[in-house]
Amino acid sequence: MHGDQKPAQVTIPPRDVVKRSITLGTEIPADKIPRFNGELLLANRLLTKRDNPSGPVDRSGIYWIDAGGARVIIKDCRLDATLAITNASNIRIRDGVV
Repeated sequence: MHGDQKPAQVTIPPRDVVKRSITLGTEIPADKIPRFNGELLLANRLLTKRDNPSGPVDRSGIYWIDAGGARVIIKDCRLDATLAITNASNIRIRDGVV
């Protein structure tokens, strides 16, 4: 979204958006994500409905990760998709994420 938004233009996501993402989306297995000091590190990646460097693409652009209790760092990525993360002890978004 860009610019000023009127209340009628903003849709509040459903309460079960994570559950819905898991049901409809494609899993990115945690073992396909590099680890740095025990943390899952998503860095220098493009994630879209046409690009998933960790596995099969999801035609709707909906992905999810079960972090298994690990910390997750997302940095220097372009995310043109829905990304749901479950079971993370902490999630940090750093540097250039668009």
